[in-house]
Amino acid sequence: MTTSPLRFTLFFVLFLSSLLAGNSQAGDEKAKETIAILPFTANAPKDISYLQSGIRNMLASRLAAEAGLGIIEQARVDQQVAAAGELKQQNQLTQLGSALQADYLLSGVLTSIGKSISLDAKLYPINGAKPVETFYASAATEDDIISAVDSLAWDIAEKSFGKQRPVAKSSQQQGAVSAPTAQQQAPALPTGQGQLQNENPAYRTAHPDRQFMSNSPGGGASPLVYPTAITGTFGFTKTQNLNFSMQGLDIGDIDGDGQQDVVIASRNKIIAYHLVNNRLVPFGEMEIQSRFKIISLELADINGNGKEEIYATGVDWITPDSLGAEWQGKEFTYLFKGAKWYVRPMHVPGPGLMLAGQRSAIDEAFTPGIYQVSVNADTLQQAEKLPVPDSLNLFDFSLADLDGDGKTEVIALDNFDKLKVLETSGKLLWKSDESYGGTLKYVGGEDPAAKTDKETLETRVKNRVYIHSRIIVEDVNNDNLPDIVVNKNLDSASRVLENMKNYPSGEMHALAWNGIGLTDLWRTRKIDGYVASYQMVRNPDTKDSATLYVGLITNSGWFDVFAAKDSTVLIYPLDLSKREAQEQNPQQGYQYMGK
Repeated sequence: MTTSPLRFTLFFVLFLSSLLAGNSQAGDEKAKETIAILPFTANAPKDISYLQSGIRNMLASRLAAEAGLGIIEQARVDQQVAAAGELKQQNQLTQLGSALQADYLLSGVLTSIGKSISLDAKLYPINGAKPVETFYASAATEDDIISAVDSLAWDIAEKSFGKQRPVAKSSQQQGAVSAPTAQQQAPALPTGQGQLQNENPAYRTAHPDRQFMSNSPGGGASPLVYPTAITGTFGFTKTQNLNFSMQGLDIGDIDGDGQQDVVIASRNKIIAYHLVNNRLVPFGEMEIQSRFKIISLELADINGNGKEEIYATGVDWITPDSLGAEWQGKEFTYLFKGAKWYVRPMHVPGPGLMLAGQRSAIDEAFTPGIYQVSVNADTLQQAEKLPVPDSLNLFDFSLADLDGDGKTEVIALDNFDKLKVLETSGKLLWKSDESYGGTLKYVGGEDPAAKTDKETLETRVKNRVYIHSRIIVEDVNNDNLPDIVVNKNLDSASRVLENMKNYPSGEMHALAWNGIGLTDLWRTRKIDGYVASYQMVRNPDTKDSATLYVGLITNSGWFDVFAAKDSTVLIYPLDLSKREAQEQNPQQGYQYMGK
């Protein structure tokens, strides 16, 4: 069996690390504090156990050398971890640290997305005198993992132990991104997010007329999408991992400071974050009753006060429970709460931004009819019915005038995840061959009041109504006409039952109306993991750039996405300008539209 250069390098580093770790343990009597490094958890489609052990050894040697810590012997740590069983609560970790007579515990998650690797670590002080601290680093490829580990170790040494990182003589970590260097390597984000503008965004968009001609007989070379030279291999950066199952994500200024905030929903909690150098820093949260699961999270400034409000819907089987809330300096205050409506903000051509709602019935998840609703004395009041077909539910569609003729089109997803363009009367104008907008979120399914011992998986899933992803309406190519951005979660052909879904990977697509149908402008490379939610935000300082945020669950089973763990946010820079030379020279870059 041949050994790859990377594995040989790691083995060599491990040999040196073992010597250094041994020396540090021999000199523990001089060390003021000790640390136990727990086995790293791996989220990856392939076996990366050699990286798990290698990273652990490298961190041990570096923390001994750079932070002056005594390292608890790994065999002893592993023995205590095995005896403790699954570690879910912080008090369990504290007990483990006490048993090991350690001052600190370090746990970590190793995530592989494509060829890139990310490291998320948490440092737990055992005596409780200091807060738990989180750290993050990433590498574009496995070849850069040693630099990433070194950067992570110095982050810990600096932040937690007051050590001074040596000044780099040259930029030697082009492949690694960590918290201190993310500002230099991050993609362009809207102004005010603590990151520098990147002059080489990841995706450039072709004009739909040229694309349509290029797909016609006799058309020239495809002018679709090509990445340019960007920092990093895959055109995105990512945040740290989050230890919960992401159910929704949206971006907006909720505290009125002029900077974009990130709001994320777990199963029954909503958390608001500041985004600082690719790190999500929480500053507020809300929680709904535990029997409800959140299926929708949206931000919008409907009351026009300059701050975006949060609108969320939870569901208990087929009973919705929605809320509207606004940040008031130090906490959230509710505009309404416990409303028996499905709600979401929606832009309607003509009237503009409004709050839309739909009700359920005693035995149905959705009743026909979607209405504008208004908030009056902490309650929702029904107003005008929206001009959309009764066959659609609130989360199936968006509205836009795709061709600029003054008539509104309905862009919708059906029960088979086919994308459609309809007239408001319901007349079909176009239907996709491929599936888009699929998610693992649903309402209905098994009736909790009718469960029996004989209930089968088939009876539990057959009545589910799946909630589609948001359909973003945005002028992606600056032709003054709206385009569509939507996900394509890739089914692994593992539907053993009609209404059972599994999405181990996904893509993001931008589509434009060419007069007869929606056609691709660009798409991302395949993303390993389940795309749970996403949002696109234009740069307020220029119409030529935007940022795409993709909420990802890195490891989820089919059966209960609400209980999955390990979410993260991918951040893609977008160039919305028309670049004729780039579009006409496919040799300059990899064609993202290709397989």
